[in-house]
Amino acid sequence: SLTKAEQDFKEVIYRNPYSLGMYLMLGKIKVLQENLPEAMAYYKKAMKDSRYFLPALKEIKSLERNVSP
Repeated sequence: SLTKAEQDFKEVIYRNPYSLGMYLMLGKIKVLQENLPEAMAYYKKAMKDSRYFLPALKEIKSLERNVSP
């Protein structure tokens, strides 16, 4: 379930705060749960790691396109 996955990703972050890739996954979960503000916040956290900058930016742009009137 999405709730269990969310808990698992948060546990990984708790154990290793530098696991910024988990924020990318949490963002995707929040999109599926239709919680777009939280998804954006997670994607922005993921962008702090250069490995996840472009994937997170792509997700943010996608959200912005889908939310804009």
